[in-house]
Amino acid sequence: MDVATKTKTHEILDKYDLLAKKSFGQNFLIDNNIVRNIVKEAQVDKDTCVIEIGPGIGGLTYELAKHAKKVVAIEIDNRMKPVLEDTLSEYDNVDIVFDDFLKIDLVSLVNEHFDKDDQIVVVANLPYYITTAILIKLFEHQSQINLIRISAMMQREVGLRLSAKKDTKDYNSLTILTQYYSKPKLAIKVPKSVFIPAPKVDSVVVSFELIKDQEKPVNEKLFFTLLRLLFKQRRKTILNNLNEYYHDKEKTTKVLNALELDTKLRAENLTLDDIIEMANYIDREES
Repeated sequence: MDVATKTKTHEILDKYDLLAKKSFGQNFLIDNNIVRNIVKEAQVDKDTCVIEIGPGIGGLTYELAKHAKKVVAIEIDNRMKPVLEDTLSEYDNVDIVFDDFLKIDLVSLVNEHFDKDDQIVVVANLPYYITTAILIKLFEHQSQINLIRISAMMQREVGLRLSAKKDTKDYNSLTILTQYYSKPKLAIKVPKSVFIPAPKVDSVVVSFELIKDQEKPVNEKLFFTLLRLLFKQRRKTILNNLNEYYHDKEKTTKVLNALELDTKLRAENLTLDDIIEMANYIDREES
């Protein structure tokens, strides 16, 4: 029986005397059509190995197990141990790891639970307060764990920022960082009414196709430094923000002129390629 329904969810919560923990950002999805769409969007099939972050009572895990080669679900809440043993009892292709995802050694996890050549897909329902931290950890480990795709449910406002277009209010340093590692796409709208308890805002599922051959800056550390500085004060021009790197307006102007960038532009007017080009130019000048 599908887990992600209102009736079944209430039955499970009553059986195990459970309430959602606000500290873990728990909201249980009760719409199995959305669950199926998430699995479809993540392109999960019998050749797919899945890491799920935050299975909760197993609503999404149950559907993933139907389609995937193997699922490793990472759950921070130890109260869910008997629940998941119950809801996933008919599947032998699911391993549950009770730990904090942000503290897990991802390389060791993958080596322990998957075969060497397995391609990994991450599916997750991300709490608002750690969405960015989880995504950055995944992005930074993508090549080490053979990660090819992420399908993550998150608060709508965060999803809009991650997938924002240049020259829009939602476009920020996290948008560019996301583009640096992946091709993000707003995939599924998820209304707040399909959760128990209902959150205060709507959610979205964002799909990230990881980029394996992205052109990288010569000095990646410098690129990240510039990205942070350029967006540090959004209303300031790139001349003023970049000047925090040089502390010399004349030199900063010279660099922007060499890059054919208008000194009056703001950070939201820059593309990922603009900032990579800037990092490469400055690195050459300082070498």
